[in-house]
Amino acid sequence: MKNLIKTVGRFLCTDHQQKLKNVSSQTVVKQTQDIPKLPNCSLTPRPYEGPSYEKLEKIKQQHVIQCIRQYYKKPLLLHEGHGQWLFDQNGNRYLDMFGGIVTVSVGHSHPKVNEALRKQMEKLWHTTNIYMHPKVYEYAEKLVQKFPGKLKVVYLVNSGSEANDLAMLLARIHTKNYDIISFRNAYHGMSPYVMGITAHSTWRFEIPVMQGIHHVSKTLLLTLG
Repeated sequence: MKNLIKTVGRFLCTDHQQKLKNVSSQTVVKQTQDIPKLPNCSLTPRPYEGPSYEKLEKIKQQHVIQCIRQYYKKPLLLHEGHGQWLFDQNGNRYLDMFGGIVTVSVGHSHPKVNEALRKQMEKLWHTTNIYMHPKVYEYAEKLVQKFPGKLKVVYLVNSGSEANDLAMLLARIHTKNYDIISFRNAYHGMSPYVMGITAHSTWRFEIPVMQGIHHVSKTLLLTLG
């Protein structure tokens, strides 16, 4: 009887999968037919002059840490951007709805930003914060104008990991509480301090992390709320 149930179960599962496959194929064809034509773009992308796609894949496999991976078997190779458009090595154009992880808020290669970068690069590339530089303080002044209440001090850092490090530290100092709740499957950084609240195996190593971290599901918090 158990073997019969297993056989029938496999048949039903296979039949269901085939139906889904047929439906999915029909859906993809219909969706492809319904895709509207992209609006015209004033930019003709420059020819791609970098290494081949295959060579870059080989370099990635051999020399780039494996946690820095794309989510696709054949990720796009992007080499130029203009406004809301991105171009791959073959000159294909794509509508960017991701904004470089929400960092390119004014579009790619914005002329005003490019001009400001050009002027600065011609004067000074880099220095250290043990000296003063006018742009740092000009930016800080404009930034705090966007903050509410008494939030009038900024601490400029280089990465999200550093920012989350600082947020955890300030929260613990201010509240005198040590425990922190973090969502499961969430990424917050890879620094030793922040790795404790990163609840995703792709960016976690088998080493002890800081105490006081509690991982919960969003569903649980919604239930409690």
